[in-house]
Amino acid sequence: MTPDNSQENRPMLGHDLPIPTYEEATSSRAASDFGAENEALLEQHGASSSASASRRRGDGYMPPTVESVRSSMESSFLEEFASPRSSAESLRREMVQMEIMEAGVEERRSSKWRLSFSKRIHSISSSLSAISLPTVSWRNPFRNIHFSFRMPNIPSVPCCANIDQSAMIPIYRLLAILAALIVVYIILATDALGIPGAMDSAYMGPFDADSVRAFASREIDKGKLRHWLEYISSFDHMAGTEGDYVLAKYVQGQYSSFGLKSERMQYDVYLNYPKEGGRRVWMDEPKWEAALEEPVADKKHPNTMVFHGHSRSGSAQGPVIYANYGSRDDFKVLEMQGVSVKGAIVLMREGGSQKDRGLKILAAQERGAVGALLFTDPKTEGWNWPETAVQRGDVALSSWIVGDVLTPGYPAIPDAHQMSKQNNKGLVNIPSLPLSFKDARPLLLSLKGKGSRVREDWTSGVPMVDEYWTGSLTSSPTVHLQNDQVERDRQAIWNVLAEVQGVDKLDEKIIIGSSRDAWCFGTSDPNSGTAISLEIARVIGRMMEFGWRPRRTIMFASWDAVKFNSIGPAEFIEEATAPAAASSILAYINLDAAITGDKFSASGSASFQSMMSTVLSRVKDPASHQPLNSTWNKNMPGPLPSGAGAPFQFHAGISSIDLSFTGKGHPYHSCSDNYAFMKDILDPTFAYHETLTKIAIFLLLELADTEIITLSMADYSAALETYITDLDGFVKDATNADPGKRGLNMDPLHKALEIAKGHMRKFFERKEAWMEIGKDGQYVQMDEWAVANRRSRGLRMGNFDKHLCDMAPKGGLPGREWFRHLIYSPQKWKENPSGYFPSIRDAIEDGDWALAQREVQKIATIIERASRKLLDESTPS
Repeated sequence: MTPDNSQENRPMLGHDLPIPTYEEATSSRAASDFGAENEALLEQHGASSSASASRRRGDGYMPPTVESVRSSMESSFLEEFASPRSSAESLRREMVQMEIMEAGVEERRSSKWRLSFSKRIHSISSSLSAISLPTVSWRNPFRNIHFSFRMPNIPSVPCCANIDQSAMIPIYRLLAILAALIVVYIILATDALGIPGAMDSAYMGPFDADSVRAFASREIDKGKLRHWLEYISSFDHMAGTEGDYVLAKYVQGQYSSFGLKSERMQYDVYLNYPKEGGRRVWMDEPKWEAALEEPVADKKHPNTMVFHGHSRSGSAQGPVIYANYGSRDDFKVLEMQGVSVKGAIVLMREGGSQKDRGLKILAAQERGAVGALLFTDPKTEGWNWPETAVQRGDVALSSWIVGDVLTPGYPAIPDAHQMSKQNNKGLVNIPSLPLSFKDARPLLLSLKGKGSRVREDWTSGVPMVDEYWTGSLTSSPTVHLQNDQVERDRQAIWNVLAEVQGVDKLDEKIIIGSSRDAWCFGTSDPNSGTAISLEIARVIGRMMEFGWRPRRTIMFASWDAVKFNSIGPAEFIEEATAPAAASSILAYINLDAAITGDKFSASGSASFQSMMSTVLSRVKDPASHQPLNSTWNKNMPGPLPSGAGAPFQFHAGISSIDLSFTGKGHPYHSCSDNYAFMKDILDPTFAYHETLTKIAIFLLLELADTEIITLSMADYSAALETYITDLDGFVKDATNADPGKRGLNMDPLHKALEIAKGHMRKFFERKEAWMEIGKDGQYVQMDEWAVANRRSRGLRMGNFDKHLCDMAPKGGLPGREWFRHLIYSPQKWKENPSGYFPSIRDAIEDGDWALAQREVQKIATIIERASRKLLDESTPS
């Protein structure tokens, strides 16, 4: 008999409680309105909602009024990172603030079982009136296990034989209740029966993998996905603001309600915010001023102001010059036409041949521009982009530094040394602002007949602009740009983490993460990923109730400030790698802009290819109803996109993959990306949310609940061969374009590839007794030596990407040492996003062939060494 999944028969969990609005959550009356659980979750001390809204909008965006620190009811599972911020004092302070403890009462940490037991006794005592000597029955949904027993009848008492038995009934009932309590106490205290709910649902595995997947699949609830997405999208939550803090506490509360151990990690980082009245773009002749702000669609939910994250504060003026997508090639075209941008305000389109907006501005800055304006082109977007929508975004130089630009390479913890913002490798030095294409139209029209007429591929899709011209320094109208903003060098942000301890106590971890902060409401990006992550955590919690546990520890992460140069995950990784704790993280799954279309996409390490094909064979496409592996592009996953996964793959060498459904146009980084757009256009039935939840859970189980982690070295071997062949073509083209150069000797890389292929083939084909599987699907040998061998094999595959990193002191990519992965890191200018071996390509593009040759030798050595470690950690075979 399978469990009933109907809403009426499900127990009430934390997320089923009434959810406060944003104003209620940030007001002082939130707790009394929504009960004790939400009091601990959402109470904010301070002003009323109206005052809070005023304070929040006064000079742009204000941080929350409640001090935030890491918190946990029990010992921190992040102690391995040796953070100075996990302290009893900080915990006591926050518990007082959240009214979990009374001020002045010393904290007392009870043991885990005592805390759990006291909660359960309270639950039992509240329902004693329903006890009528029942038959106790329970069925495990993962296996065909069922047991029952009946409470015994109360015997007669000989010495009281002459007493009216009806008068003894209350006494009998009291004795029965006391006996039942004693039995329940013994069961709970000893986990004798492993009944769900007893002692945190003691592990009752191993479980049949097919049954576990079937249960997980049945448990996914589209209604809850819809519910979470609607709430999370109901107020803005830019990094470091009140809305962000409220949502951090909410997500943490949800994790706890699912039975997961959770806590918050705070970092103090550099963030900037727009200032009311501080941003303007205008011309005096012809007379014109940009609207800048987007129209408010819902007065209950005000828009965030339009700006660029990490932009330079200040003002500039100069003639406007149109530079297409702002790539280096585009600026070369202008130079060939005799058009200079020195002292100009440069107008550029978003996307195209240079997708990184920070690098657009840097390219203009290097050629002497004093300011930059970026607009979203409906022709580039490929759909009817709203004319008043504005694409916000970060302009930090994320191909140079990822994370907090003032603390590169080390975590932004209290008292961390901060670099200067001046001449910072991660920041541009000229002011910029984003525009709607409606605002861009007058600027494009003002250039007609000035400078050079552009070629066809420079024309945009802005309506009512019939001719496109570059403009010139002498004839273009003067544009004024003002970008006065609020800058906070140590603004608090909050990662929220939750953990499911694996039955293997050796601290191997699989992390599944999603970004939480948004430029506005962020329904598709990133809230669709957050909603899916919450549903996965809820399903995992349900499985735990029946005694299931993963073999490896699963960590859920809700990252903050991802929109600001992936700060949240980068600071976590920088802190985690400081004491080499990242060696225990075997893989990372990322869910950011999870649902923006109907085409499945998987990007990341090639080691996931076979695993993804297996997972997708078990999931059907919502449109075709065919297994997704029949419609998915079966080539290797593409390069990992910038975002929350970047620090894991590029800095720490943790095998990572990003999952999403893409393909439809959506108002990216605009306030038009709201819940209405999702339910009316992107995913009305939430079928794609449900499908991606299923894919992510199945992938998580493959990584966390198999005897040997199922990353594929055979796929990685084939990928390396493809990457090197592609690099050969790149080198040949560069040599032909500059025949005076001596070229590049690629022999070391080819020799290393052949050696690596041999090692990886030997590793893949290895057959030993401890690998033998019986007819029941279980390993035959279960002694400690066999288990250790299987664990070692999994660890070596999980560490393969780490071994492709240059972890030497001052190692990494030349001039961009934050990036350590020598194959998968992005190029310096990222104009070729599919380019692997970035240091070799960068050196060739810079004309430094000697450096390119040194990088060929270094990478060849690392590839050979990494493959050798698959067979033996120290000696070559």
